[in-house]
Amino acid sequence: MRSAALDLLSTLPPAFLVPYVHPRLYAIHEMSDEAGLPGPDGIVMPPALNLNSGIFKAHGLYLIDDGQVQFLWIGRDAVPELVQDVFGLSSIELVKAGKVRGVLFFLRKSNVDYSTFDR
Repeated sequence: MRSAALDLLSTLPPAFLVPYVHPRLYAIHEMSDEAGLPGPDGIVMPPALNLNSGIFKAHGLYLIDDGQVQFLWIGRDAVPELVQDVFGLSSIELVKAGKVRGVLFFLRKSNVDYSTFDR
């Protein structure tokens, strides 16, 4: 594991190295209406936040992206409607914790037409 990380550090181009060393943090629970939709330059993202523990709120949902792996942090007091909108589940207790595979399968089963998004 450490040797793979060292290999990444020594071989990643700068455009990929910076997010790997300083991950991007997005507050999903505070997204604007345009965020997450196709825009002129690709998918519109919410504003990136400074990554520190003081930012996290117990009712929030955050995406942490280091360019290699994406993490979703769900606050223990997340609003049930938010959990329903994002995961299609009625409560936070039903969300599987830990590493999840098959995200593309999940997205393909959803009602959103992802074929219109820029790649």
